[in-house]
Amino acid sequence: MGIKRKASDLSNNGAGGGEPQYAKRNMGAYMFFVQDNRTKIAKEYGLSGVGPVGKKLGELWKEMSVAAKQPYEDKAVADKQRYDDELARGFLKKPGKKAAAKAKKLKKKKGADSDSDYDNDEEEKAQGVQKKKKKEKDPNAPKRPPSAYFLFMAEIRPTLVAEGFANARGSLATEAGKRWKDVSAADKTRLEGEAAKLKVKYQKDKAAYEAKKKGGASPRGGASPRGGASPRGAVSPKKRNSQTQ
Repeated sequence: MGIKRKASDLSNNGAGGGEPQYAKRNMGAYMFFVQDNRTKIAKEYGLSGVGPVGKKLGELWKEMSVAAKQPYEDKAVADKQRYDDELARGFLKKPGKKAAAKAKKLKKKKGADSDSDYDNDEEEKAQGVQKKKKKEKDPNAPKRPPSAYFLFMAEIRPTLVAEGFANARGSLATEAGKRWKDVSAADKTRLEGEAAKLKVKYQKDKAAYEAKKKGGASPRGGASPRGGASPRGAVSPKKRNSQTQ
């Protein structure tokens, strides 16, 4: 059993008297695109309903150039920095809906409220349920290529470490985000070009990997396509001819 403490002690700012405060989940580039264009696309194409509008947004996103996507990529980078900063300031990661419901059920079962103690280990265990169900990654699968921003991060990281930005939690990512905004158009174009080449290579490697997985191994004991053994019990052509003579 873990250390028991009051629910008020879980407040990220230590002020007490309230529920834990969670960091708002950051959004990806595509979600910023959806947020900005959902109403416009629905009106422009005469669509209604989440499904049809979402399908059209997905199609348009796939057709967009790297340059057209860049403003949304920048928003996603900034939002990720905001999320990391909130975690660094003590906000908690918000659990998934199922995990949160289970944690709430456990808390209710123990008869806990804002003034009573409860076993924090049980809640943390419930909050981690969704993580346990996460599909394991295939170590042999091709790794996703880095974006232009992460290529920039790899280039500038030694400089930031040397300047001491790696000493405080989240400071390196925050400083990199600031410097990314000041990167020249020529450098961004270069990095985007490198990222595009890596993406093409990744897609080829992934296609080859998937094809190899689908091919699989030959059935156990089965005949090989060329020169393999005949199926068990089958009579070879030469032996059949000798029997008829």
